[in-house]
Amino acid sequence: MFAIRCDGGELIYPKSREGKRVPPKEKRRGTPQTIPVTQQQIDAAKILHHRLPKWAATDRAFERLGHHFGWDRESCILKAAAINDLYSTRVYAIWRMAEHLMDVMVAPPDDPAALVEAIANLPEDDGAVPRKHWSFATAVRLKLADHRVIC
Repeated sequence: MFAIRCDGGELIYPKSREGKRVPPKEKRRGTPQTIPVTQQQIDAAKILHHRLPKWAATDRAFERLGHHFGWDRESCILKAAAINDLYSTRVYAIWRMAEHLMDVMVAPPDDPAALVEAIANLPEDDGAVPRKHWSFATAVRLKLADHRVIC
């Protein structure tokens, strides 16, 4: 279980299987294991990110995808394949993920955490093992948040 906190704010926990946001069971000493993230650290990470040529080129490629492609089936296949390959998110059912992405983005949730949750929950296929694709969903959400709108 993990939690996110920025500048000493409230801890944000992912939803449980029952759909509730609950903190993990406390460890031996009575406090959850957390690592606070400050706005200064976030700003430093953004600066570093923009200085790395491969990441900057990847961002520009995603910007082009966002400007030239919408949310139709073919566009979502291209976007899902690009995210999966460039971010190494290990989605093997890329066609199914593209269809799922297209369905989610018809009416995306306003809440960023709910959007990530919706994208991560790839529906099961006959006989498929249910999986949550957090890395893929987070990559999509980050690109949306940066107004690069690739997906």
